[in-house]
Amino acid sequence: MREDNNNKRRAVLEMMAAGFNSRETTATLIDKDADGAVCDILSVMHENIAAKDGAARGRYYFPEYDFAADNVQYLTCAIELSGPLAKKDVTAVNKTCGEVNPELVCGAFMVYEGVGLVYELTVPIIETLSEGELFEQVNITIGNAIAMAGAYAERFI
Repeated sequence: MREDNNNKRRAVLEMMAAGFNSRETTATLIDKDADGAVCDILSVMHENIAAKDGAARGRYYFPEYDFAADNVQYLTCAIELSGPLAKKDVTAVNKTCGEVNPELVCGAFMVYEGVGLVYELTVPIIETLSEGELFEQVNITIGNAIAMAGAYAERFI
């Protein structure tokens, strides 16, 4: 079943990439093991989300969790809104995270050392979905992540 689900997840990420690219949004699928990737990753440049360094970069993937129940998979949406932050900026950005995060209906803004400000949302999805049902769930989740990141990004700039 694991291999079937890996194939479904890969197919869904490919469909999402095609959808973004058809709307002139740059999307690339990074293969597992390419450049050290531990799973397939959909990388998308979100020109419409305010970011400190130009466009925000979304990364969408199904991480492998050893502790996951047999019937659950996880989708992680991570949207980078800045590059690495100077030490003097980290405190102010963390303060803004503390103000914004309680307002969010899902996900959270976080500062990752060496990466910068990231909006992250991880959701469980049942593994028994068909490819079409999985696509629908992924599309909804990624849409929510983009909406949350976009709605609050300007508070950090």
